[in-house]
Amino acid sequence: MNINERSEYMDIFYEQFLTKDYEFKRKKVESAKQALLILTLLNMIFLGKIIAILTFLVYVILSIIARNKFIEFEYELTGSELIVSKIFNKKNRKIVANININDVIKIKSSNSYINEDIKIINLTLSGIKTKKLTENILIVRVNDSNSIGYKLAMDKNLQKMCEKINPMIFKHDLDILK
Repeated sequence: MNINERSEYMDIFYEQFLTKDYEFKRKKVESAKQALLILTLLNMIFLGKIIAILTFLVYVILSIIARNKFIEFEYELTGSELIVSKIFNKKNRKIVANININDVIKIKSSNSYINEDIKIINLTLSGIKTKKLTENILIVRVNDSNSIGYKLAMDKNLQKMCEKINPMIFKHDLDILK
């Protein structure tokens, strides 16, 4: 990307947050974890190390389950880069994809797309049904012979921003999908 292309897209910025309503379940799990820590301490004082260790193991297992259960995604479009972050239990954030919108070569509907040659990375939550989001698969060229697909749930604003960056692909393919 040269300097002119870089300055052309610098004013484009958009964030989209993808979540479910986990709050009630998450609070219950956090309360259970705190209770297990207190129980571990009490077991250590009154019942012995072995029971305290077992109680602490239950705490660790519950923590691992909670970390993998309460997942959210954030899509951040800065310039021509779409950065996808995976958020675990509202605490830890990990960048899972960095997609250059100019490298997108095709957009397909997630319902109708079947191709065994291209690996699809799911960057959306299952069970989100809303008219405001559209699940699409962005096919991105990695090198001359390889491509990779990213399954995203994009809202209309994010689609329009991407269309400004790569109008040939986004306008054409999204019009076909409507």
